Formats: sequence, C-alpha cells, structure tokens
Amino acid sequence: MRSNNEIKTMKLPRFLAKWNVIPLTVGSIDLVIFFTFNYVINVVLSLVRNGLSETSFGVWNIFPLFWCWSGRIIGLYLFFLLVMAALDSILVYQIRASLSDKELRHGQKGTARWTTQEEVRHQYKEVPLKDDFYPGKGGTIISRQGETLYIDDSHSNTLVIGTTRSGKGEMYVFPSIDVYSRAKLLKDRPSMIVADPKLELYKSSKKTLEARGYIVRLLNLADPMHSMGYNPLQLVVDYYRAGLVEKAQMAAKTFSFSIFAADNSTQEPIWKNTATDLFTALIIAIATDCMEEDKQLNERRRKAWSQKRNAFAALTEDEQQRARKKYEELAGDGEDILLEERLYYIPPEVSFAEVHPNEKKVSCFSCLNFFRELCDRKALARATSQMEREKIAETALDEYFNNRPPLDYAKSLYQEIKTAGDRTKGSVYLNMQSAVSIFALDNIARLTAENDIDIEEIGYSEKPVAIFIGIPSEDRSNHFLVTTFIAQVYQYLFNLTKTRKGSKQGKLDRRVKFILDEFGNFPEIENFAGFVTVCLGLGISFDIYVQALNQISAIYKDHAKTILENFANQIYIKSVGKETAEEFSEVLGKTTIVEVQRSGSRFTLDKNFTESASERPLMYPDELARLREGECVVYRGIKRTDRLGVAIESYPIINEYADEPSERIKQQIKSEMLEARSRGQIMQHPDKNENRDLAAEEEMHIRIGRWRMQQGTALLYRYMYLTDTFPNPDDIAIEDINTESRAHIDYTSMIYEPDTAITNMARQTESYMKLEELPEYLSLCYKLQQIDEAYKETLGITTGKETLSKVTEAVCKSGYTTEEKEEILELMGGAA
Repeated sequence: MRSNNEIKTMKLPRFLAKWNVIPLTVGSIDLVIFFTFNYVINVVLSLVRNGLSETSFGVWNIFPLFWCWSGRIIGLYLFFLLVMAALDSILVYQIRASLSDKELRHGQKGTARWTTQEEVRHQYKEVPLKDDFYPGKGGTIISRQGETLYIDDSHSNTLVIGTTRSGKGEMYVFPSIDVYSRAKLLKDRPSMIVADPKLELYKSSKKTLEARGYIVRLLNLADPMHSMGYNPLQLVVDYYRAGLVEKAQMAAKTFSFSIFAADNSTQEPIWKNTATDLFTALIIAIATDCMEEDKQLNERRRKAWSQKRNAFAALTEDEQQRARKKYEELAGDGEDILLEERLYYIPPEVSFAEVHPNEKKVSCFSCLNFFRELCDRKALARATSQMEREKIAETALDEYFNNRPPLDYAKSLYQEIKTAGDRTKGSVYLNMQSAVSIFALDNIARLTAENDIDIEEIGYSEKPVAIFIGIPSEDRSNHFLVTTFIAQVYQYLFNLTKTRKGSKQGKLDRRVKFILDEFGNFPEIENFAGFVTVCLGLGISFDIYVQALNQISAIYKDHAKTILENFANQIYIKSVGKETAEEFSEVLGKTTIVEVQRSGSRFTLDKNFTESASERPLMYPDELARLREGECVVYRGIKRTDRLGVAIESYPIINEYADEPSERIKQQIKSEMLEARSRGQIMQHPDKNENRDLAAEEEMHIRIGRWRMQQGTALLYRYMYLTDTFPNPDDIAIEDINTESRAHIDYTSMIYEPDTAITNMARQTESYMKLEELPEYLSLCYKLQQIDEAYKETLGITTGKETLSKVTEAVCKSGYTTEEKEEILELMGGAA
C-alpha cells in the first residue's frame, strides 16, 4: 500500500538493509564463521595432541570444547571475537550504505510522504463505522480502518472534489450526515443545512434523523408547492423590528444583489447595479411603510386597551361580571377585538400583545405587484410608444418616492436612478421587472409569501435542526434563492452571536454545518470568502462539494484563492479535467525517490545497476485520475497536533485498497466461495439486465476486489453498509415522507396596495408615542430599576425609542408579579 511509504524497486536489497533484518543477516554470517572457526581450532588441536589416526573430523567439532581450552586458546578466541566485531561493524555500514534507500534518500529532492495507518490512529478520533453513538462532537471523515472511522473533530471547513458520478454522495455526503448525527449527546449533534439537488439525501435521511432527535424541514425549490415557507424579506422585517436599521438595509441590498448577480448574461454592470438599487428601494419602502402602519395600529390598540381596562376598574362587581362575559363572547371568535366598537371594557387579567398584520405584506410578490400597480398597467397598455410607457412609469414612481421623508434610505437609492436619462430609467424599470418576474409564478409566490422556520432555532434550540434544500437541475431560474437562504441563515446567526448574552457569547450554542453538494453549480454567494474566514470561531463550518477547482475560480474569481485557503481539509475523489488533478498534485508536494538504471549487454546476465536520488510528485496527476471507487486523498492544511496535543508534521492521507492478497488468502477466499456455492448461494450478475448467476471465476474476481477494499482504508459506499439506517432513496416516494405544503397560502391577500400607500402619504401621519417621550419616563426607569436591575434585557429596551405598545407587551409577558406590572403600567398610563 502507498501509505507504507516503501520503495517498490530493488525490494530484496531494501529488505536486507532494514534495521530489524540486519541483525539476522549479520548474526547468520557470524554463526557460520564462528562454527567454521571452532571446527578448524578443534581439528588442529586434536591433530597436534593425538595424531592423525585418532583425530575425528565429525560435525561436532563446530562447537567449542571449553574443557580443552588453555590460556593461549582463550586469548585466540578473544582476538577472534574482536576481529568479528570490527568486521560486523564494517559489514553493517556497508549494507546500510549500499543497500538502504535511507542513506540515499533523505529528502534532498522533497520531503512529502503519506501518513501511515498507525499515525492516523494516533492523530484522529475513532468512532464506530455505523449505528453506535459515540461521546463528544462529530467531525469530518478522514479515513477508515476495518470497522472504525477516523474523524477530524477539530471543527474545520472541508472541500471535496469529485466529478459527476464519482460517488461523492454515496461515499462522503451520506456517511457524513450519519457521523454528524451519531454524537451521543443531543447537544453535540450539529444542525445541518444540506443542499440536496436530487432530494435523495432528504428521502433517505429524514426518518433516521428524526429518530435521532432532529427537526427535519424541506425547502423544496424543485417543487415549491410542497415546501416549507421561506420569505427572503423576513430577515429585513426582523432587523427593522429589532431596531437594527442598517442591518435591515444591508439585508435588502444583499438579497437584491443575489437576484441580479445570478444573471449570467453579458449585460453591463450598470444595468445590474441600477436594477439592484431600484428593487432594494422598493423593499425598504414597503417594509418601512408596513412597519409604520403596524406601529400606528398597535398604538391605537394600546390606548384602547388601557382605556377599556381603566373603564372596567370603575365598574361595580355585577357590572364587571357582565363585562367579562361580554368580552369572552367577543374574544371567542379568535379575532383581534381591542378596537372592536362593541367592546367597552377589558378585564385586568387580559394582557396586551402587539399584532403585525402589515408585516405579512412584505414579500417579493407584494413588491412586484406594488411596482406593477404603481406603474398603472392599464395606462401602460394604452400607451402608443415606448417613450410614453417609460414616462408613465417614471411619473408614478417619482410621485411615490418624492413624497417620502427627506433622509429616507429608499428615497436616496431612487434619487440615484432619477439622475439617469429618461430612456435609461425606463430600461432599468423594465429590466428589474423582468428579473423579478419569477415571484409572480403561483408556486414561487406561495413559497415566498411567509416564513415558517425560525432561524434562531438552528443555532440555539434544544433540538438540532436539519434543513434540506431541493434544487431543480433542469431550471436554474430560482437557484439564487438557494444562495440567498444560505447567506441569510449565516448572517442572522452571525448577528445572534454578537447580541445574545450568556456563557457562549460570540459563539452559537450548537454547531451548525452547511453541507453544500454541487456547490460549483450555485450562483455566487455574496461575501462567501468573508464567511469562511470567520465562521469557525462562531461555531459554523462548511462542507462544499465541487466537480473541479475551476468551478470556484469561475464564480468567485479573485476571491477563489482566499476561499480555498480557508478549507483545512481538502479531499480529492476524482476529476476529469487535468487542471484540477495538476493543482492537487502540486498541493501534495514532492518526494525523493531512488531511481534505478540498469546497463549491460542484452543477452548477458552480468548487469550493472546504478541508483540515484530523484524527485517526483507524491502523486502524479494521472495517478490521481486513476483512483478507484472508495479511494481518495486527504490534504490537511492545519492539522498540527495529535489527539494528545503533541505537535506533529502533517502529511497527506491516502485512503486506498489493500495490496493483492497472498496465495494463502486467495485460497481462503476461494474456499469460502465454493462452500457458499455448494449451498446454492451464488452471486447474481451486478448488471440486472444480464439476469444470470456469476461464473466461479467472475465471483472470485468480485470477492477479491471486496477483500482488498475492506482490508484497505478505502471508504465504503452507503449501499455497502448503511442501508438499514439510510435506505435506497430510489425505493422511497417523496410524497410518502414529505408533509410540507404551501397549498393553503393565499398570497393575493398579503399584498401592499399602492392606494394604501398614496392615502398614507396624502393624510397627516399618525403619531405614536415612544418610551422616552413619557412625562414620567425618569420615574418609570427608576421604578423598573428597583424591580429588576436587568430590566433592559428583560423587556428588550435598548435606547428608549421603543414604542409604548412594544414595551407594554413586554411588561405583560414578563415574569414580574401582578402588582409590579400594575405599578409599571400605571406610570405608563399617562400616555393613554
């Protein structure tokens, strides 16, 4: 095996030069010489003492006759032993100098070598091959030895290179999901975001992951009607609600960028940039308008709640009884009744809670519909020329954005577009509308109408979450949603690590693993180089699978080098293009070999051999291209200590087949085969179209191949050992396990109407009171400080600019006593 790092040429001389063989060789020679010396001494002494007639020449003379020794004989033996010791030293030196490759090959041409199997055992955590749980956190599969896997649990990014049909999924993705989910403690099992182009991973993994404590969801872009809900603009809303205005604006900008960056056309950047700005302006404008409407609505509701509670307190006991009954009758419908005109009184036990009906109107379809309606499609249809259509669209949008506040971010974005010429603006409008028209499709509109996944759960919930992303291979028009989802999950979790308090501030409570199969076919993820640079410190890591390295360089261009350098584990399975094999061969490094040259006449047995040190790659590109099923090469960039923390030199690892079995092993395999065949257990031809039993020779060939794979370190495919827990996905119908559905979503009722926007701009904007505007603000802060020193964290108060409705809801939901709540609400009562 290559991992033994043995020289394949001149095997006999190399064998004789081994340190464990030299003593046997020299000892054998010494024994022969010693016995010969004894024989000569004994025969000569016998001749001298007894004469020829009585001298024995038997074989027993090879042994020393101690009882016959005199002082001179002893001295002769001592001299003999000294000479033998000197000759042995010379012989050992000559053997090492002449036959050993160590004396010739000491790294002068390169020091690369393979990590041995023993070193792998010392350097990596071992876990059972399948089924059994193991202590500690999971990690990347590095190697296999027998029924044991060796994993890198140091938390690192992993790059896997394998062309189409090279077995990436069966050999690495499935086993990785299995290993990650087999950590013994639930808290040690990472949440997983899994790109699943064929939905094979979801079908095969769902039941097992659920049995292992996972919450399993499916974002199904291949069939959006049977998917979880994903509103890309929900992140914008969440940031606005949390008061993170800059992050909300950046989230809107990033999403818009992902739409237009996914367009691989040769369009000039100015068109993409202006269309990005226009759609960003629409998102920001609609989001802020809807949030503003909700704030105003909740302020009216808060005032009504406060007034009606106070009115209830003024009633007699009988009147309160009747008022409570009336409230229960009206509240039984499940509708929001605080502003119900028939409701005059609210019992004190009824808490205040904000509602956000207008937030539901912040969606991609709503933005597109708003844009279309604002531009008056009927008027556009009646227009007789392109110039007239552009002018109508320009006028409507100008009116909407011009009436926004002077420092409004959406307005500033639109102002940059306004400075362009009339024809340019019209083209930008049409260009933007064309790019986002996908959100008008019924299934995409239902998919993106709402969010029903809490991203915070991915990194902070009691149970791990696994989200599979179904990706259509035949239609790339919605692929940007994949990269958007990945980017938004990362960014949201990143921000949570900065804002959440606790023992793990700056890091997620649960590790999160992005497993991105076919990453090379994704559109660009904005700032992905930045993601992989800092993600490990947050508890986030990426496993990306590409067909060739040039896929990354083609998409990320100047950032490709940075991305690759942040993937500590780089695993090569197979590639077709020579560029990837050449690059990986270069990464593995050079080694020093002994080159043997033979000279002499053709028909003579007298040949001369010349050895010299030479350089060669640890693996040539063509050797990488010939790796067999299950074989792979692991380059580990930052592995510098073993399991005990002792410093090591990090060499590449090759997972490979064992060498050809010996004749004895072959006979054992043959005996097992013949015994099985005698019982009628004959292998079937692997090609089902053949539909026949294998001949004995064919079966023997297969059994030897399996033996070499099993006895070696090659990784096994899922179907070879994991079918009990990860069954064949082809045998599972997606509709049998997928319970996700968007059929109930009515996105047409969740839109922001231009008429509403115009009405809001035309009338005086309603005011809503902020906490710091209360007459009793300082008294309120003092009272809160007395009740709870950490009241700001408890109630989510940061700057004092929170609306009274938000603070009122927080007080009602807090763990304060009823008396404490009433004291706080009384100080806020002046705002009613």
